[in-house]
Amino acid sequence: MRNSSKAFIIIIVLLIIAVLYLWQAKVILWQDVDAIKLEPSSTITIWAAVLTIVFLVFSLLGLINIDNKLSELNKIKAEMQNTSLYMREQLSALKTSAAEERDKIIKGAEAELKKIISESAVRQSLFDTLGWITSDPSPDKRAKGYAEVLKLYPNLSGVNYAFIHIRRGDAFFAMRKYEKALAEYEEAIRLNPDEVSSYNAIGYLYAQQGDYSKSIEYYKKALDLSPESYNILMNIGNGFAVQGLHEEAKRYFDRALNTNPDIAEVYYNKSQEYVNSNNPVDQELILHYLEHCIELNPLFHKAHISKASTIRNRGKFDQAIDECNLVITEGVNEDYVWALIERGHNYLKLNLNSLAVMSYQHAFFFDPHNIEILHNLAVAHLRLLEVNRSYDYLLQAYYEAERQNDHEFDKEMEGLLAVIYNNSPMKLPYGPDNIKEYVEIRLKAQGE
Repeated sequence: MRNSSKAFIIIIVLLIIAVLYLWQAKVILWQDVDAIKLEPSSTITIWAAVLTIVFLVFSLLGLINIDNKLSELNKIKAEMQNTSLYMREQLSALKTSAAEERDKIIKGAEAELKKIISESAVRQSLFDTLGWITSDPSPDKRAKGYAEVLKLYPNLSGVNYAFIHIRRGDAFFAMRKYEKALAEYEEAIRLNPDEVSSYNAIGYLYAQQGDYSKSIEYYKKALDLSPESYNILMNIGNGFAVQGLHEEAKRYFDRALNTNPDIAEVYYNKSQEYVNSNNPVDQELILHYLEHCIELNPLFHKAHISKASTIRNRGKFDQAIDECNLVITEGVNEDYVWALIERGHNYLKLNLNSLAVMSYQHAFFFDPHNIEILHNLAVAHLRLLEVNRSYDYLLQAYYEAERQNDHEFDKEMEGLLAVIYNNSPMKLPYGPDNIKEYVEIRLKAQGE
């Protein structure tokens, strides 16, 4: 700005000098040129002066413009230098920050990776252990095994602990320890309120205890979480059917069939409606429904077992045994034990008592707390005149019946005990009159 002001002042001064010079030379632009008498040399001098002044003016203007441009360029250069310096500072800070964050991320990733690897190994160990426990045929050992797992592997990410409690509840259920089973199922619900299996398991538990209203209540909770589950719909229908509420049952059965029109269980359940009937027509209906069920699902083991039982009632024991073998030869499954029991019943009917013992003994290996198995082992051994072994199994059956609060076979056991006690070649310590004393001693000794 200062240079520009000086240039303007110089121009103005030059212009004033030029005007005064022209005035002195008596040159007035608006006068007639012909009226002025100048010497040629003077004219040339004047015009040279004018041109010089014009040249100087434009030169100064050009210099002023150049000066301004240089000034602007210097400002831009200074700004760019400042910006460049700022950017270098910011880039340096960013690099430092990025390096720090990178180190943090790397360290965090290394720690997380170590944790994942460690937890992965632990989880794999857990899943392997669960596999071994689940394959154990003894529900008592399974219940203890699941308890050990819960102690050894707490709070692992990615592990469905609710499922472990459900499986432990199933083990207690198999031992008919219903209160403990219920506690495990409720713990599963507490851990995961959206676990359908928990509500379904409680519904099944109440159904087995005969509390069908409570059973349906829990089945409906399961249905709220899984509205398209035909198994749950079937369970609700069964609950209504057992109570004689056939219209309600039909409504749920129809819903189940709408979900899946080829449900083998529907036909199995239809067959069970006639199980307690001695009407020959009903017996034919049972076989018809069971055969259709098996046609839809050849691995529907309960249908094979029920068919074997129906055939046994008609005196066709060999056919009934063949039907049981269809389940047994499939390998261990949820109905394996019941197939062994049913086959043992048919061997007894054929007086093949040794085979009956083998079949019951095989079932006992998988379910040593099953009262029906213990009772039938006592029967089979008595037929083989093995009184002491028969007596031992019967005492165990009494103990389990009291421990599990399951007295379904009490009458049969009382009759068998009377036969053993009255026909034993030696004096037996416990008979019909004091069997309760034996049970109380056993329970006290076990702390129950």
